[in-house]
Formats: sequence, C-alpha cells, structure tokens
Amino acid sequence: MSESIPLSSFQNLADDSMLLGVLDTLKSVLKSRPSSPDEKTEALLEDLCQVVAEQAQNQNLNTEQVTKIGDNGSHLLEKLYVETYKNADHQRIFNYFALAFAYWIARNGGKINELEFAVNALAQTANILHDKTSLEALYEVATFMVFATTEELKSGPAVSVPGNPWKVLIMNYAIVATRTHTPELMESAYNTLIKHFPDDAPSFFSKAMSEMDRLNYPQHVRNVVKRYYDEY
Repeated sequence: MSESIPLSSFQNLADDSMLLGVLDTLKSVLKSRPSSPDEKTEALLEDLCQVVAEQAQNQNLNTEQVTKIGDNGSHLLEKLYVETYKNADHQRIFNYFALAFAYWIARNGGKINELEFAVNALAQTANILHDKTSLEALYEVATFMVFATTEELKSGPAVSVPGNPWKVLIMNYAIVATRTHTPELMESAYNTLIKHFPDDAPSFFSKAMSEMDRLNYPQHVRNVVKRYYDEY
C-alpha cells in the first residue's frame, strides 16, 4: 500500500484486511521520520499489528475483549496523531486507520470509550470526500460509532460544550447524511440529532437551509431540510 491512501479506499472501511496494510504503512512513515518513534510508541504499534492480525482469524471475541482492544488502540492513536498531523498524506493514513479501527470495534460488538480521534478523522474525511458511495460508507461508520459510544460519553453537562467529541460526532453525522443526498439517511441522522441535542437542532437546520443555495443541493435534498427547518 502506498503512503497516500486513495480516496476510493474510504469506500472499503469494512475491509479488515486493509487494516494491516495501513498499519504497515504507518510503521514505515514513523520510521522514515528524522526522529524515530520512541520505544513505547513502536511497541504499541507492534502490539496493535498483532491484535489486528489475530482478530482477522478470530471471530469469537466477546464485547469485553473487543472493547479492551479499542481502549489499547486509543493510546496508540494519541501517539500516532502527534507523529502524523503535520503531513497531509500521513494524516490521511491516520484518518483511515482511526475510522476503520473504530468501525471494527463497533461492528464486533465492542464499546467505544475514546471518541476524539475517530471523530476528528470523520470530520476531516467528510471534507475531502465527494462521491456518493464513499459518503454513504462514511455515514455507515458514523452510525456504528453512534451506537457503540458508551453511555458515560453521552451523558453529563460536558456533552453540550462546543467541541465535545460526542456532540461533534452527532453534528457531523447529520452533515455527512446531508451530503449523501439520500433522504432516508438524512431523516435518520436528523432524528438522532434532535433526540440527543434538541436545543441545537434549530441552528443546525437554519444553517443547513442557508447551505442549500450556496452549494446548489438538488431539490429532493432541499425538501427534506426545509421540512425539518419548518418544524424546528
């Protein structure tokens, strides 16, 4: 796999076999930098490579095991983010892995205890994807993330603070749904937004309405947005 992840790869986030290729690319990226990764980061990366390789052959992991893998992986993502965020190609690799890894956790019944990196990756990836297939794949990832997020991350006064990962996830979920131009996906995401952040719904739909003309959305998309705008 080349250093740059092709945009079309985001259509295949469910392909577990690609995770190992992405991890190998990340290892090469980090080792090629003037300052090599510290031993702890390198050990985490090797551990995660082993975990991903084992899970590809083991379909019997329980919720607790998958969640633990996710928790361990989140520590690696924190390290990798620091190492990759200054280079656009490296950042795309990081984003692909963060999304695919979060998707794997959710699809295998695990719980997501750390949202920040996957949510940031979702937002950044949404900004570079334009084709319907990739955006619908991204929407599916976001859906799984919404349902796999722990109740602890969904509750408490901090969830309403701007920049809170759970809030950012829900807002971007609705944005990605809008960009798919698929009414059914839009309605599902909008209803999720209303359920979790009813106070923010009016401003979201107001802004969405203003985007309809500026970005020349098709009429069937405008109709859905206007219906929610008029109601909220």
